[in-house]
Amino acid sequence: MFLLVPLSVSLATPAISGLSIISDKEGYVANETVVITSYVSYAPGAPVYGANVTLKILNPNNETEATLSCTTDYDGFCSVSFEIPPNPKYGYWRIEGIAEFTGPPTNSTAEFDVHEEVCGDGICDVNEPPHCEEDCGKYYGEECLDDHECFSEICCHNLCAPSCPYCGDGFCDPEELCACQEDCGACLEEGGGGGFMFFQSPLVINVTPKAQEVENWVADFSINLTNSANYTIENVTILLEGASEFHCLPKNLSLPPYSSALAILSVKFKPGEYLGEHYILVQAVSNRVESNVENLTVIIKEEGGKEEKVAVSRRPTCGDGVCDLGEDCMTCKEDCGPCISYVFSGDRDEAERAIRNAEDLLNSCLLILFKRELNKVEVLLEEAKEAYRLLDFERAKELALRSANTLRIAQIKEIFAWSLLPFFLVLIKKFIPKSSKKEHKRRKKGS
Repeated sequence: MFLLVPLSVSLATPAISGLSIISDKEGYVANETVVITSYVSYAPGAPVYGANVTLKILNPNNETEATLSCTTDYDGFCSVSFEIPPNPKYGYWRIEGIAEFTGPPTNSTAEFDVHEEVCGDGICDVNEPPHCEEDCGKYYGEECLDDHECFSEICCHNLCAPSCPYCGDGFCDPEELCACQEDCGACLEEGGGGGFMFFQSPLVINVTPKAQEVENWVADFSINLTNSANYTIENVTILLEGASEFHCLPKNLSLPPYSSALAILSVKFKPGEYLGEHYILVQAVSNRVESNVENLTVIIKEEGGKEEKVAVSRRPTCGDGVCDLGEDCMTCKEDCGPCISYVFSGDRDEAERAIRNAEDLLNSCLLILFKRELNKVEVLLEEAKEAYRLLDFERAKELALRSANTLRIAQIKEIFAWSLLPFFLVLIKKFIPKSSKKEHKRRKKGS
């Protein structure tokens, strides 16, 4: 025989048990805004939705400066703002809070400091940057070696900046191509409507031979360098391809904004080189940008069995209908046609996100059995970055997504392989011949 006893279940909402109050900073000055955030929770720590929070702000003399209220959201938070008066009382101000929902209310207090704005007190106040490096660190555009030296805590290309990359720091980052003319120069367009785009360097080189023919196997060239950027291009050096020995003076040129400079290049040719045409490529580079490439023709010839001579000349001028060595779609559209290698396609932001996601996945990925997949992914990522630099964002995104998918598949294979390990160990133990086991025991006993 069973006795049925009715059970009563209480569905009452639990009472709140916690109120936390915090300000967005520890110290403030006159006319600065204080943001106060409150968090209300139940006894287990769960957030309370819909609780009413009342905050009373008192100055150091215990005088009420303001009374504010707010209602908590689904996460248990609510925020209010309060502006410090123009002539405040200095010292510690107190926040007295009370939260009401069901049951008895909950109280809490917090403090913040209101002080006079003084450079050298170790506090970076709102009006001190960029005038007080002692309290706030270095401001935008100042040289730095570490993030902590800067007011923004961002040191980009050894310069303090609000972000990295930063348009206006004189460095042309891949993300700034065609987006920051100040750093990267003009972004030219062919065909209208955004067909082809390419980057035009602010550093331009023009090379002219001093003599058309020399007999001592050494040819001198006059180099004219032009900087069309609004920043100084430092440590400019001359690179040369096609000759074994050359000298250029002066070395490590520095070009101020919108300036030009001259240099002398001496190239020594080897006696006994085969007769005919040789080509020399000359380019100026710095740690920021690279110039256009100048191409020279060197003709080694022999006149009537006499001593060999070297003739130096520039390549034919653009517009002769022949796309010669050293001419390309950027430097001579008339001879070489429009650019097809710098195709502006796809969305820049989507490509950048895909590359960053693939890099994050690669850095966090641990593979033991499938390490070779990591090499494939690194190659794909390098190709994606190169496509990004060439403004082919569609291909960059495609390659980055392929690299990420390759990593995910490798991770699945790795997990599956390790999950089968106990099964293989059982099989190996089961199929070891009994005679081998007995022999192993006999040897162990004998030893």
